[in-house]
Amino acid sequence: AKLLRVVAANPLASNADIAESTGIGIGRGTGDGKVRPTISYAEYAGLISVPDLKPRRIELTEVGKVVFEQDA
Repeated sequence: AKLLRVVAANPLASNADIAESTGIGIGRGTGDGKVRPTISYAEYAGLISVPDLKPRRIELTEVGKVVFEQDA
């Protein structure tokens, strides 16, 4: 739910932004820690979509929007 809140507010959030806003560990660098696996998990669960765009833009799916609204 924390990830969805951050993504809804800022689809261009970096891993560092997500870690700071959610408390999810980032490890020694932006490639370490739990942010990337959390993003992957949410994508596989159908809550977000991460199109191959530069810069990265994380979008809530329709299911993600429902979950986000119900958690609010």
